[in-house]
Amino acid sequence: MRPRFWLIANVAIATMVVSALAPGGVFAPTPAGAASEDQLAALDEVNRARVAAGVRPAQLNDALSRAAAAHAAYVAAFPLFSGHEESGGAGSTGRTPADRARAAGYPTSDVGEVQAYCAPCALPVGASRARDDVRRYLLSIYHRIGLLAPDVTEIGYGAVTTARGVSANVIDTGYDWKAPANIWARWPAPNSIGAPTSWDGVESPNPAPGVPRPLGPAVTIAISNADSVSIQPYVANVVPVGGSLTGPEGPVAVITEVNERFASLLPKAPLRSATAYTVRFDLEIKGVPKVDTWTFTTERTISPPRNLAVYYGDSGRVFGWDAPRDGPPGVYAIERNGQVFATIPGDQTYYIDPEPQAAATFRITAFADAASVRSTGGPPLSSDVFAGPIPKRPVYWSKWLSQSPYPTLRPGEMADLFFAFRNTGTEPWVRGVWGQEANLGLNGDNKEPYRLRMDVNWLWDDRVATTVEPVVAPLQVGTFRFKLRAPPAPGVYRFSIRPVIDGTVWMPDEGVFLTITVVAAQP
Repeated sequence: MRPRFWLIANVAIATMVVSALAPGGVFAPTPAGAASEDQLAALDEVNRARVAAGVRPAQLNDALSRAAAAHAAYVAAFPLFSGHEESGGAGSTGRTPADRARAAGYPTSDVGEVQAYCAPCALPVGASRARDDVRRYLLSIYHRIGLLAPDVTEIGYGAVTTARGVSANVIDTGYDWKAPANIWARWPAPNSIGAPTSWDGVESPNPAPGVPRPLGPAVTIAISNADSVSIQPYVANVVPVGGSLTGPEGPVAVITEVNERFASLLPKAPLRSATAYTVRFDLEIKGVPKVDTWTFTTERTISPPRNLAVYYGDSGRVFGWDAPRDGPPGVYAIERNGQVFATIPGDQTYYIDPEPQAAATFRITAFADAASVRSTGGPPLSSDVFAGPIPKRPVYWSKWLSQSPYPTLRPGEMADLFFAFRNTGTEPWVRGVWGQEANLGLNGDNKEPYRLRMDVNWLWDDRVATTVEPVVAPLQVGTFRFKLRAPPAPGVYRFSIRPVIDGTVWMPDEGVFLTITVVAAQP
């Protein structure tokens, strides 16, 4: 079952409208010893973002945490698409966030709230529930503003998971309306590296009705209550300034939303990987124009490999694929029936199946490094490949690595040349043992070079050389060195080259060839 995840921002927070201001300053934080591990993790994640965004950190408040936990239990039992409970209903502690906070002992009505629930719920590898909850909020617009607003001084966190697998979490926020002026929360954080390239746009209210998903990452600026601010962002003021692949591409099409306390720019399509972007907002502060601008850089995303295929033949069962369009990853992982069984270097695009007699469904994924590899499992994908069984047998396979530059010669001149291939099969290449010796053959047993007397101590008419190394074990490199004599007639001669285990099997034809240019002899 695919996880369902909803973010529901209370409308008061979506527009940053709160109830009447009450006197009082910053409320007493929860003592560290009284807070749960999840509450401290949520606070730490929120404060990391707040400090990076340019605003003061918040503190944990016990009353807000009690209110948040009670509402999370209600949401998990009765999933909501708004922040309001049914007053007097089973499990209800108050209709609005302010009602619930007062019931928990919070002294004012100035309370904001963000909430989310999912069913069933899945965590990224190595993530904690509280930290993942906050990170999901930071991907959004309205929930993010609720947590990064400069006037927020304290938070409370609560989360519940039911026996049915429904998980809900709530963060309540308290305010200090005496925050200094000209304190703005910018996100993605200025000069940050690793901003997401996309967002699924799952949030209520819907930030982009009718716009196809995925979207780009939301860019926001939140303004302190002490500022009387009018924000006038350009319609296309998220502008690429450079990238590792193509460089600047001009303005990004965005959805612009302006509110008295914040503005957002939501790209209509994902941004480029590992690319720097510049944000610009035009603001008017007490009638004085001001431009606020900063840059951030997106994360390096890992595209999936393409065109996984299985090949059958004398060499057994071999998987091949194309590298991602944006370049090789750190490693590939191959899954058999949903479980990773092989990790392959990112510069390799083939794999010899060690158990070709087993019928299974195979999937290939890409990761930044070996430590990140995990099984994806889940339902079948259109890119999965089913491979039926074949008898297990020795596999002889090769992969071209390098060769000499194409020579230019005069008639009768000789050149020393080489080709290097990696042994990508399961068996060693053993020089001098028929049926195991790897030779460099002229594809299709082409004897034309022999007839032109180009051979110099070749093995025979259509076999150029064997390996320099006595034994080339699997994954080691075999080197084929040989001499060649230029034919008497000037011209360009091109011959297809292919390794072969004579008496057993030709190895893959990768389109490798040798070109010799013969120029006329000087008079």
